[in-house]
This record gives sequence, C-alpha cells and structure tokens, in this order.
Amino acid sequence: MLQGYTFLGDPVDVVETSRGCTFDCSFCSIIEMRGRNFYTREMARVIADITDAHDHGAKVIFLVDDNVTLDVRRFEALCEAIIEANLHHLRYIVQGMTSAFAAHGERLAPLMKRAGFEYVFLGIENVLEADLAFLKASAKNAQREGGRRVGNATLAAIEILHRHGIFVVGGLIVGNPDDTSEAIEANLAFARAHVALNGFDGADTQFLDADVNATLRRFIEEGRSFDAIVLDPPKFAPTVAHAERAARAYKDINRLALKLLEPGGVLMSFSCSGGIGADLFHKIVASAGLDAHVDGYITERLGASPDHPMTIEFPEGEYLKGLVVVRKLG
Repeated sequence: MLQGYTFLGDPVDVVETSRGCTFDCSFCSIIEMRGRNFYTREMARVIADITDAHDHGAKVIFLVDDNVTLDVRRFEALCEAIIEANLHHLRYIVQGMTSAFAAHGERLAPLMKRAGFEYVFLGIENVLEADLAFLKASAKNAQREGGRRVGNATLAAIEILHRHGIFVVGGLIVGNPDDTSEAIEANLAFARAHVALNGFDGADTQFLDADVNATLRRFIEEGRSFDAIVLDPPKFAPTVAHAERAARAYKDINRLALKLLEPGGVLMSFSCSGGIGADLFHKIVASAGLDAHVDGYITERLGASPDHPMTIEFPEGEYLKGLVVVRKLG
C-alpha cells in the first residue's frame, strides 16, 4: 500500500485493471511508451489487488488505468465484481472519456454508484472543436447518435454522472499555438459556469487569462500573500540544449511564488521538462529561495504516479518531477 497518501483524509491506494489506450491524442505520452494498444488484467487478479489494498488499510482506491472506458462492458463487469466481492463499501476514483459516459452512462452510472465510485476525472480537454482537432481529441469526446457524430459529449457526460451522485473533475487544456484570447475565455467561461452549477459562490473563485510572471509581480506590489501556491508551467526545456534558458525561467517564477507565500505556507512546484533533471530542479528552487530571501523545508519530492512508469527503452519518460516546500515561520 502507498504509505502516507490520503484522499480527503482517508488512506488511498492505487490499482491498475488495464493499461494503454488506442487513441492518439497529441498531448499524451501513453502511446509513446506502449503504442496504440489496450491490455487488460484478469478480473480475479484485479479483485485480489483491491482486497489486498483494503486489508492493508486503504479506504479509497484510485483506478489508474489509462482509459478504462475503452471497454465499457468490461468496466461494467468490474463494477459487478466489486459488488459481488463485498468491496463496494470502499470509495473509488476513476478517469474516463466523455463519449463513453454520454453513450452508456444511463446504464453505467447507476452501476458505478452501487459499486462505490464517487469521483470521475473526465478528459474534457477543450470545449472548442478547433482546439480538440488540434489536440487529436475530437473522436474520444464526440457524442454519437445512430453511429453519427452529433456534437460534443461533455455536457451529456457531466449531466448523467451528476444525476447519479458522482462527482466530476474535468481537465481542460488551453494555450495551444493558435489559441486566441477568445478561445481561452470560452474555456474559462465553461469552468465558471460549472462552479456556479455546483453551488459555489463565483465571487470566491477567480479565473485569470494573464501573463504569469507579470501577474505574480503585480500581486507582490499589491501586498498579497497566499497559504498555498501551485506552479505547474509548460515544458520549458524539451531537451538538455534548452536547459540553461529554462533554468532561468523556472527560477524566476519560483522566486516570485516564494515571495508571495505566507510563513508556514506550502509551495508545490513542478517541472515536466525532460532537459531538467530532478537534482538540477532542486538547485533551481533553492537558488530562487536565496534570491527571494525565503527559507523553507522540502517535505516531499514528487515524480510520476504508478500509472506512468518509465520503461527501459524510453528513459525520456522520467520527466515529471516536483517539490513540496513549506516556508519557515518567522
């Protein structure tokens, strides 16, 4: 079992029931590592893994399959197997496609609820068809009727899951090379609308389409501070040749973020650059702290989750890294 990891206060573990995906979305590394393939594990082995996680104290299970909804019938069989094994008192998290839930949700969602599924991460990707086409994600987000594409499946998938009491976390990707301010705003408007639909006060939620460095500097000038800051920038250094320039960019945003952090506050800083190793990233953040006159404790070093393994023949797969830094008091 994963040690020290919790989900909303409860011990969490991960289980994989299948691996791979047959789609070729441009932003995803899965096909680079595994090709456009879909492999499944025997149901008895999956149930044994869930049972083992439960026996070791897990109360939440995150199914880390790349795309479990590729085979909806198999996913339904999994839900039924969980219920039959009396493991439906556990809480489950899964990620899946909007198209699958839009097409099969009326049958699938109530079964998921009975099996203990509480959260679904939906790969919405973008609400604009042009951007979905650029991301090569149109097919997996298409709603179909009678075998014909009739629109985007996102709203139908969300409505079905919500109606059956399942929470939805949606992933949106903006900042494509040809994106306009209007394109980005369309996605932010979609997010704002769903904040309101979920009963939250929109006044407490702010969405910004702005230059990060300029905005952080403005926050400093305004005297603002934060209890927690997450830095998750794009890939500044795709190769080692870009490392020097990327190091300066990473240092600048970390320096500004550390200045904005309250004493005792938490900075979660990440890099997805293959040209920046974990040791160098640590040095960059440390140098940013020196320039900001801020000291802190590194409480955790982060890397890829168990569903994102590095293969022997693809060392470039080890590009995800992060640090959790707590600013010292006083």
